[in-house]
Amino acid sequence: MTTDNQVVLAANGAIYNFRELRAEVGEDADRSHSGCAVLLQFYRRDSLSFLDRVRGMFGIAITDLREQRLVLARDRIGLKPLL
Repeated sequence: MTTDNQVVLAANGAIYNFRELRAEVGEDADRSHSGCAVLLQFYRRDSLSFLDRVRGMFGIAITDLREQRLVLARDRIGLKPLL
């Protein structure tokens, strides 16, 4: 789980391209070096369209207090259950 006090993201699974995504947002944005932290940065930047770029097997829950929104997402094949 990763949070910035306005957006909380919890993920289960493996993000295969997280190094590629991390390189795009920069090392400073991801001090934990985890795929979960990278996803939070992309959600904050691109909203829900970030999911188009994520490759892997995952279940994700996002609580966005700024938008009063709860997002549940999973990989395209559905290998990982939602949390």
